[in-house]
Amino acid sequence: MAESGSLLFRRTYEIIIGDSSTNSGLVLTGDDRDDEGLEIDFRINKRLSNKDSSNESEITIHNLSESSVNYIKKETETIVVKLGYDGDNKVVFIGNILEIEEDDRVGDTDKTTTIKARPASTTLYDPTISRTFPAGTTPRAIISYLIGQNSQLAKASFNSDAVNQSLPYGKSVEGTVKQIMDELSSEFNFFYRIDSNRLYVSDVSSYQSENSTTRAFVVSPTTGLLSNPVLAQSSGKRIGKKKDNDVKKDGIRFTSLINPLYQAGQAVQLEDTDMDGTYRINACEFKGSWSSNTWEVECWCSII
Repeated sequence: MAESGSLLFRRTYEIIIGDSSTNSGLVLTGDDRDDEGLEIDFRINKRLSNKDSSNESEITIHNLSESSVNYIKKETETIVVKLGYDGDNKVVFIGNILEIEEDDRVGDTDKTTTIKARPASTTLYDPTISRTFPAGTTPRAIISYLIGQNSQLAKASFNSDAVNQSLPYGKSVEGTVKQIMDELSSEFNFFYRIDSNRLYVSDVSSYQSENSTTRAFVVSPTTGLLSNPVLAQSSGKRIGKKKDNDVKKDGIRFTSLINPLYQAGQAVQLEDTDMDGTYRINACEFKGSWSSNTWEVECWCSII
């Protein structure tokens, strides 16, 4: 990445809203330098563990045409958000549209369309899966079976020793993909998350992939770091109204200009800060506003 001072002046985005079965849809683009694109606001959350909270996205688009709004309401199911700089946009979110909300009370000439979405949302609502697996089955085999039963999950990525344990008496499972994954993750102590159409599984004490540390992104003031990291809860849960002394700060939090490649489970290398070292991203929130020049990602991390 270039130095942070130059990036802010060439933010770009691409939002594709359409039908995944036909690969057609509405394409919205924005280019900060050329002053092109509709006003947008977004918050995109990614977490290492989806047991308690799903990855989710909320994108607000200002002054969409009536025909575009009607298209989104009637013809679409998928939204893709690409963010970047100088036209080099990378996918930050792919998900299924859950809700569409319109608000024309912002002003006489300004109306907003807010889209709420979640990756592979049918994992929450699929018909119940009921199956008994024979003796010797592994959690990996059960998860691979679940992938085959869900039309929106294409594959799984494993970095976990726990899923290779042999079950001497087999196992019976029942519920949606998410319910079964919640049960397995609790029983065998691993994290799982759904991003785009892939299911990621990793041990609690490991990175998303074995080569994460060798591919760690350098985070420093010259690569977009906006302020020194601070002590925080590594899970990404916000303190809210609790007193600081009541909350165990077992990790760090930092804010950087958006790097679309930051993902939960990946390693980052902090340099030229008060807390230099290698950390695992446990949760990150991408947030932006076209009018206010906000274009940043907030990350919660732990030491592995």
